[in-house]
Amino acid sequence: MSRLWNFTSGLFKSEIREFQVMFWSFIFPLILYFILTSVFGSFYGSDAQGVSFRVGIVREENLAGFGKIIDEVIEGISSESGPFVKKEYGSIDDAIVDLREGRQDVVLVIPAGTNAKMTSALALKMGEVPLQVHYISGKESSTIASSIIEEVINEVNLEIERRGEGDFLDIVTETRVISAIEEKSFDYKEYIFPGVALMMILSVALLNSPFGLIQYRVSGVNKKL
Repeated sequence: MSRLWNFTSGLFKSEIREFQVMFWSFIFPLILYFILTSVFGSFYGSDAQGVSFRVGIVREENLAGFGKIIDEVIEGISSESGPFVKKEYGSIDDAIVDLREGRQDVVLVIPAGTNAKMTSALALKMGEVPLQVHYISGKESSTIASSIIEEVINEVNLEIERRGEGDFLDIVTETRVISAIEEKSFDYKEYIFPGVALMMILSVALLNSPFGLIQYRVSGVNKKL
């Protein structure tokens, strides 16, 4: 046992004396790890996706009159040139489930009574017409999608005023924050570290140690140890 320990200790001390061995076995893999995580780490994450956002539409009633403008705008923003990919839902519960599980970025709800509120607001020249916007707090894509929806609704108000020759509707968005289902996000650093660690092990096991053993055998060091 003592011979094996002396042999292992001697081999290790001999290896670490040379800077190039230490560099290629330990320092270079660490440098490579930091380079890879710095360059490619920002490309991956729980919010990584394209420029399109997923919006769920829940219609608790079909719109009429000036409400058709909302339908036109929704179709426009979910077309090929629009920023949204639309999916219709029959109930708000199904839409919220998909929002929590990450299958939607934002949910727009047209509540029952919207037509009546629009008619009342036009007749009385006062009052708001609320639409509900549900999004995930802390999720960047969901927050951005919610902000875009709010800006779109503001454009709807201006379009109604233009078509109504001065009749203005104050359609507003009621934002409601939904908590997402907690799940571990993909971490590029955790993905790349085992590969770099394996490279360090293989560098020592396949390159440094065999050459050292051969050199010791030729020079007769093995017998002395």
